[in-house]
Amino acid sequence: MKLLSHFTILFVITGIFASCSSNSSSSYSSSKALEDLSDSASYAIGMAIAADFSQVQIQDLNMTAFLAGYYSQDDPGSARIPESEIGSIIEKYISQKDPMDQTEIKVSPPSGKLLLKNNPKIQLKNLLDSASYAIGYYIASDFAEGDLEFINMNAFVDGYYGYHNTGIAKISQDDMHMVIETYFMQKARDQFPAIIEGEEFLEANATEEGVITSDSGLQYIVVKEGKGKSPQMFDTVVVHYHGTTIKNVVFDSSIDGDPVRLVLGNVIEGWNEALPLMKEGGKMKIFVPAELAYGPRNMGVIRSYETLIFEIELLEVIKGKAPEFDPALLEMMMRQQQY
Repeated sequence: MKLLSHFTILFVITGIFASCSSNSSSSYSSSKALEDLSDSASYAIGMAIAADFSQVQIQDLNMTAFLAGYYSQDDPGSARIPESEIGSIIEKYISQKDPMDQTEIKVSPPSGKLLLKNNPKIQLKNLLDSASYAIGYYIASDFAEGDLEFINMNAFVDGYYGYHNTGIAKISQDDMHMVIETYFMQKARDQFPAIIEGEEFLEANATEEGVITSDSGLQYIVVKEGKGKSPQMFDTVVVHYHGTTIKNVVFDSSIDGDPVRLVLGNVIEGWNEALPLMKEGGKMKIFVPAELAYGPRNMGVIRSYETLIFEIELLEVIKGKAPEFDPALLEMMMRQQQY
């Protein structure tokens, strides 16, 4: 089910692991200030979920049931809906929505108390109640799998209502994704020293003679101009290369062996950008920021968010063609977008 498209994608891309934070109260209060970046991120995530829900017409959420479902994750044995039925209840609820109905439902902040704790005695009187409970349970599971236990649920609920009521919003809709990204990037910088090391290296390297910096942040030096063809996406390239970290640790090299054949589009983004700038017979030294290399992946010598250096010699370009796309696969992907 596609309920969390905006920010779950961000978390997968950044690969951050967040620290825990707990609510200071067992009931919701809209008057509480956002005291730190963690609170602001929780608020913005509440807004992002509200935005995602609106796309699938989940605007009439019963927040009391939602929170009961969310906190039932703390005690699965008390859950009012078996975990095996969570998905089918949500799908049943969404399937009853008319995708052509653009009627806007007013979502007002609660007038009564909302409990920020497990409520095993809650009564689920109809499909909306059950779906709200199931969605809360589902999101709690998603947060746990994504190591998002830092979420301040008071700020989260506040953000949910803030999205639907811009007059009381503490963060604008335009800024919500930036706030989330800022939080996770700060957590990454605290956890992964390679990020700061890479930034400092690239900043200094940009001033070196012959270094060119592209709009993406890729840096390169043309060691030798080539005279043959330049590769394009999906072409096969035959290359020799030598790869090191910024600390001059070799992680891969073809220099003492046979040349390597690679297909553009199946390599890291730094290579996808750099190789078309070369011609057969040319040599280039490239400095690849982590986001154009392997990002959060830890690959032993290549740490998470490692900036990499490659010396590349382009020997041959073999014309390729874009892969044919299966219409049935496209249709299946479009159907999945509905959930």
